[in-house]
Amino acid sequence: MNWLADNMIVVSGSLAIIMAGLAAGWVKTGDKRLLLGALIPALLAVAVVGVGLLHESPQEQIKKTLFATAEAIEHDKVDEVVESLTPEREQLRERVRQSMTFFEIKDIDIKSNLKITMSDSGRRAEVEFNVTAVTSLKSGLAKNQKVAFFFIVSYVRDRDRWLIDDFEELSPEKGFQRKDARNRRSRIPPSLDQLP
Repeated sequence: MNWLADNMIVVSGSLAIIMAGLAAGWVKTGDKRLLLGALIPALLAVAVVGVGLLHESPQEQIKKTLFATAEAIEHDKVDEVVESLTPEREQLRERVRQSMTFFEIKDIDIKSNLKITMSDSGRRAEVEFNVTAVTSLKSGLAKNQKVAFFFIVSYVRDRDRWLIDDFEELSPEKGFQRKDARNRRSRIPPSLDQLP
């Protein structure tokens, strides 16, 4: 089902090509069986689009979970944030709980370089992204400091939900370096031995 939802456009496009070929055959020959045959791929294309729109892919589920966790952090819902972490990682849960007692975090902005990589037959995922936020110490010593980080967050599927298994905060430049490296590779001209 995930494959169908993730490749909805390719499948629908293939069905549309088959439909067009059968319709062209009907126009040329007048054989009504070809017209009936053209209706079948059209109906299948509609069904594929419907299934694709109704089905939520693991990537969409993870993205929704990530944004829900960010919203819980902004609203200082410590228990909700801790519940988004795997129960087996008690040290991680305690670290998050401690951080949230010291810091107030607002205006979380997850940047567009969000990348989700699935692994372990769709049971695990690694999410990379840049984020900015406005932080304050709850003690009042520092207020409204804009901060930026590059996060690598590991998710694990637990029955019907995705839980954070671990995360790493890095310098925000890491996210831009990865993007720059991809851009540089695409601009490098082929060497002479790669030319036809």
